[in-house]
Amino acid sequence: MNVTTSPANRPGDGPEEIDRLLAAFYSGEVPTPWPDFRAPVVSVGRRRGTGTLSAGRMALAASVAALLAGGWYLSGRLPVAPPNPLSLDSGNAVVPSELRPGTSPLPAPPRRR
Repeated sequence: MNVTTSPANRPGDGPEEIDRLLAAFYSGEVPTPWPDFRAPVVSVGRRRGTGTLSAGRMALAASVAALLAGGWYLSGRLPVAPPNPLSLDSGNAVVPSELRPGTSPLPAPPRRR
């Protein structure tokens, strides 16, 4: 089994040295003397127009109108499928001969064993 040893503490490697280095770095980054406070300039902006509808409402109304008009236009342009001649909806359904009254029922399928 190997015994691990920590490196010997050299002078200047402790936490005090790190604190001293960081304090020196940050004190060099801070301006000396600290600049005086200057209040920001307040400018008065112009007021919005007092129209009946704002631009956002007008854009919303135009998009809804375009959506409705496009749906109305496309609904008239879609092709109509011809009715199926064998569909029950058209009234032309034919009853199979096996199901007509007076005919014999279908034979039963053979039984499996």
